Amino acid sequence: MGKVWHYCVVVMDICFLVGLPPSVIRAVVMCMLMTAARAAGERTLSLNTLSVAAFFMLLYNPFYLFDTGFQLSFLAVLSILFIYPVISRCWRVRHPVPRYIWGIVAVSLAAQLGTAPVVIYKFAYFPVYFLPANLIVAPFSACYNLWIGSKFLSCLLLRYCIYGW
Repeated sequence: MGKVWHYCVVVMDICFLVGLPPSVIRAVVMCMLMTAARAAGERTLSLNTLSVAAFFMLLYNPFYLFDTGFQLSFLAVLSILFIYPVISRCWRVRHPVPRYIWGIVAVSLAAQLGTAPVVIYKFAYFPVYFLPANLIVAPFSACYNLWIGSKFLSCLLLRYCIYGW
């Protein structure tokens, strides 16, 4: 249970580091709920975790409901949970490289389909460049996330050495 507590502290540090936007709060709450459930030996369902995250966020601040970041974040996750499995089954790929590319395309399509109504309403346009952009950005984001993660972990290690947990 001690590792879970340390993991939650690290995730909350990241949340505060980026300024507590609703989309990051959603991700942090979901990560913490899933981590706690797995540590307790329970199975986790993403839809239940998403619902609990929405409930607690709206309980804390009901005006999040009108925040565009909150709406887009929850719609994107919902559409990935429900639309991605349908899209990904449309084409079975055996080779790993095309399968990876198809996975990026399927997730991008699912998220874009789910968030399109809010995007069109709030911004009065539909971005047609999302597929090429995600095909270019997604592979590099993994490398970038590893780099940022290593920098963040080194900062946490420094904090631990100076202040302790």
